[in-house]
Amino acid sequence: MTAFGFFRFRMGFILLCAGTSVVAAPVLHAQKKGDKNAAPACTIDQDNSAEALSGRLFLARVTDPKTSAGDKGKALRQAVGTLGAKYDRAKDVGRDYLLGEALVLFATEPGTPLLGPRSTYGFKDDPTTTIDLLATADTLITTVETTHPECAAQASAVRQQAYVPLVNAAIGALNAGQIDSASAGAQRAVMIYKKSPYVYNVLAGVAVKKTDYPTAAQNYRQVILIAGTDTIYKRLKNGAMYNLAVVTTSLADAATGPDKKAKSDSAVQLWRDYVAANPSDANGQAGLTNALQSSGDSAAAGQLFADMTTNPQKYTDIQLFQSAVAAAKANRQSDALKLFEAGLVKNPYYNQALVYVANEYFNSNQLDKLLPAVRRLVDVDPADSDNYRLLAGAYQIRSKAETGAAQKADRDSLVAALTKWKHPTVQVSVARVLHDGDKMEVSGKVANLTAESKTYTLKFDFLDVNGKAVGSQTVPPITVGANSSQPFDVSGTFPGVIAYKYAPLN
Repeated sequence: MTAFGFFRFRMGFILLCAGTSVVAAPVLHAQKKGDKNAAPACTIDQDNSAEALSGRLFLARVTDPKTSAGDKGKALRQAVGTLGAKYDRAKDVGRDYLLGEALVLFATEPGTPLLGPRSTYGFKDDPTTTIDLLATADTLITTVETTHPECAAQASAVRQQAYVPLVNAAIGALNAGQIDSASAGAQRAVMIYKKSPYVYNVLAGVAVKKTDYPTAAQNYRQVILIAGTDTIYKRLKNGAMYNLAVVTTSLADAATGPDKKAKSDSAVQLWRDYVAANPSDANGQAGLTNALQSSGDSAAAGQLFADMTTNPQKYTDIQLFQSAVAAAKANRQSDALKLFEAGLVKNPYYNQALVYVANEYFNSNQLDKLLPAVRRLVDVDPADSDNYRLLAGAYQIRSKAETGAAQKADRDSLVAALTKWKHPTVQVSVARVLHDGDKMEVSGKVANLTAESKTYTLKFDFLDVNGKAVGSQTVPPITVGANSSQPFDVSGTFPGVIAYKYAPLN
């Protein structure tokens, strides 16, 4: 039993970021005749009708680097106007290809609306009907792929002309924390091209940000499936395998009843798959241990606990903390304490680890360790009222061994700490901390516990291993109604960052 029957730990495994930009494939054209070893030739470029010839000329002008932005738009509208007249699709499939390419190129032009009247894009018939540019292009290109499967490569290359800038923008938005923009861009990208794993990685990342882990898992599986054995996707696939194991573990931890075992077994297998593909990654080993412990295989988990407590230098602070959580959940208090302490050597300011060790020090009456841990905890996390229970406990223990003025001072401090615990006016609860290299993200909520509206300004300092501030961020003022709460998010990229603290709130 922990001090005051109290324990919390909110850190999860760190999910890998969305990734870097994607490069477009070149637009291919019909194969030349005479190649006996080639697959059936794609002949969609051999439509020599007047409309197709004119359309090609306009498109050539669009793709000419010397053409100005204004002239490109004009040429695209001319291409669409020429190619978009009614025609026999069974006979003139080349027109589908050229018109699809024209609409795709339109979609890549800066400032072009993806939804608008047909006349906006140069169609001469039915000018006022609204069309979706990418959906229309997708329909045209799908016709080509269905009727002429030998032209799949050409059709795919055309699709990627729109897909690449859309998915790159979505990746950038997700990495910048712009979730709505990332989601919208990814949804547009997957509309025009479904055979690249990058867009599903973005969709998974968006789902994670929204804590929609079933959707995240579904999309990570798509990343793995589409990446296959292609070495160009090796890093992306490994990241998706890791992230899939993370979210599946989270789903297993939250499950109850018969469903829990199935999800736990799935999480264990996913971690085993990841470790088999990445045997030197200690993150995978830590994840497997956590999953094994959660599934009830404590013997297998204990083997890694033993290695981590004996050789903590091999592991990062996050890996040690993650395994400490698994040990704590399994009621292996001795292992958990050793792992938390080892993690705190590498990161002395991680508040959730400080909470655990302070509870253990209180229960074992180790005042020499308890007071430094609690004081550091309150310095890092001064507006979480639960921390003052631990501080009160420390003063309670010390006051029993003192007399006179020293005892009175500690009892006064005990009363002050108990007051902050039992009668707080504001509460800051940190729900999520992600630390990835030099980047740290912190999110949670501010609760106003008074009977009138209040405005709060949260100032965060980002700390290095020595407790020195390497940067700071101030959350824009948050107005919180009486007895209500509001969320906050803060992030920063600072060399050497390892932890955070925030200033006390009035």
